[in-house]
Amino acid sequence: MPRAPARICAGSRRGSPYTRRTTTYTRVASNNYSLSSKTWSATKLPNEIKHMIAGYLPQQALYQIAKCSTNWADVALPKLYEVDARSRSPKAIKWAAKNCESNPQLALKVLARSVKYNGNVNAVYTDDEVHATALHYAAAYGQREFIQELLRQGARVDTRSSGYELARGLGIQILNDNLNNQFSWLEKYDCDFEWSPLAIPILKNDVETAELLVRAGAPATVIEHRDNASFFNGLPIVTVYHLLAYAAPRDAARWTHVFDNDIHRTVLNVPMHDFSSALNTAVRNENGPIFDMLINMGADPDVRTAWGGSALVTAVEKAFALDLTIARRKTMMMWMLRLIQAGAAVNPTDPNRESPLNCALKLYATTINAVDPCVKKVIEILVDNGANINRRGSNGETILYTYCRSMFCFQQLRYSSLETMLRYLIAKGGDVSAQQRPRQQSLMFLSIRNILLAGKVTPFHATLRHAGATLRPQEVSLVFHTWVKRPWFRRVRAYNIFQHRQLLRQGQINSAWIEGIKTNDDKLCKTLQDQGLMPANNGYLLHQVIGGRVNKFWPKIPDMGFDANCTNYNDLGSFLHTLVRQVRKPESTDDDDTDDDTISRKLAVEIAETCIKRGTSSLIRDCHGKLALDLLPEGHPKLRAVLLEAYYQETKSTFT
Repeated sequence: MPRAPARICAGSRRGSPYTRRTTTYTRVASNNYSLSSKTWSATKLPNEIKHMIAGYLPQQALYQIAKCSTNWADVALPKLYEVDARSRSPKAIKWAAKNCESNPQLALKVLARSVKYNGNVNAVYTDDEVHATALHYAAAYGQREFIQELLRQGARVDTRSSGYELARGLGIQILNDNLNNQFSWLEKYDCDFEWSPLAIPILKNDVETAELLVRAGAPATVIEHRDNASFFNGLPIVTVYHLLAYAAPRDAARWTHVFDNDIHRTVLNVPMHDFSSALNTAVRNENGPIFDMLINMGADPDVRTAWGGSALVTAVEKAFALDLTIARRKTMMMWMLRLIQAGAAVNPTDPNRESPLNCALKLYATTINAVDPCVKKVIEILVDNGANINRRGSNGETILYTYCRSMFCFQQLRYSSLETMLRYLIAKGGDVSAQQRPRQQSLMFLSIRNILLAGKVTPFHATLRHAGATLRPQEVSLVFHTWVKRPWFRRVRAYNIFQHRQLLRQGQINSAWIEGIKTNDDKLCKTLQDQGLMPANNGYLLHQVIGGRVNKFWPKIPDMGFDANCTNYNDLGSFLHTLVRQVRKPESTDDDDTDDDTISRKLAVEIAETCIKRGTSSLIRDCHGKLALDLLPEGHPKLRAVLLEAYYQETKSTFT
């Protein structure tokens, strides 16, 4: 009774088209190359004839007759392996690699048979627009025995495969979970980026498989652009250290011994697509085991990030994160110390680099009352380790200047901790009067603007004033104007403007005296006089005094001296004209809006006599051709007598 042919499905994971199986009485579908049960006598052909027939059959025919019976399988399978091995991509090795997880022993047998006939273990297989080698599949499924056999047969560990698309298509649950979580950023690396066999074991947290590949010389660069060499290796890459930095800290501890050899150290500081080094990434992800590993391996803590920062800046930012517990904040502070000990620059030489202290102070000001008070220790650590408070950034501002400017946002609020920090920075050498770049306002000027808005002297301003903050020369005029216009500004001594007396122009001083007289502010004039800031327009001031400010300023202003024949503005005549016009005004009442002083008849006579005595001529006419005597109304006999006497004395020579 002849044996019925065995039925084996080529696409099934339960068997291989390149192996024999125990025969079963299963009918085979008829085709051009199958042997029906009625032609079983063909199996009785001599082996020489069978081998001759097999030598003329194509691969598909060999595959079909290999399924007919074990007798024909003994002849067809070697030929099938031989034909398959001659192809660029041996299907036997591909099948073994993709099924090594479900049937590892069978996969090993198929691999051995294919290799026996010189099957290429480094062949690249393309399926559904993704490509990979047998080693990629075996490493993904974690079949270490199969991997060892591939390596023994010469499989290369530096080959590249499709990346994210291949990983998603494998259907490995733990791999998909990790790609959805901590490694979701890998989706940014499109089909132009290729992966090494080492990538997926790391993503799966398969330490043993990764160790096999590392011992075989797997490179530390696991993701690379296919044209990277054409761009002089200038395109983004991902190394094993980047992947480990993103791994869960509870899993990362198992990896610290795998990549500590000198070969992998060459890419220890290579940045990723976001210019983040592995050390910076480990800090950002709070990955303690990998942080320790990288520090112990000598990772450079000053590799520049996308925004000009460093691992130390990242540690500072993490320390101020809103969602951190106190314990995690303290861990970040410890890491800061370790980074500084490892050589992290607290004062970057490049002004375009972010200063850790500047970053810490900005975060301290913007997160006040939102994070634990212990974060001030971050600033103390940096200052105690040499951070320069007066370092200038790319915009020319010192760190202290930037911090003070950020405090102006809180002009309506009171945060004593911010003020305490300012005093601390000044005590540690912060220069409140450091020269800024041209056209940049001084700290004192900014503070004065702030208190003008607040309407009072703030503790922040008082601290700057006590520390000796000064104005820039071009700011003196505006602040002096403020000092003149705002009595409360002078009263609270917001700023000692007289330390810049050499910068005050005579015109500004004259205007200050005019303002004092117009506003009836004798204290302003007294202060100006005490400081030696005397006016040069005494005559004009006397016109203002006679015109309605006699109560407080007569005879103080004339006692300073004046031009006796100074005419009023718009040629309205001499002091006598101004006096006559003032006495002509009706006496002011409580309902009157004017606040001019009323000149009594007695005082009017005194003023006229004083002016005439000092040399004021009664013959001066105003723009309308009128003498002061012509403008004097009835009812002022004594004043008229004084003016007539002066007129007579000046004109009597014309009658003799």
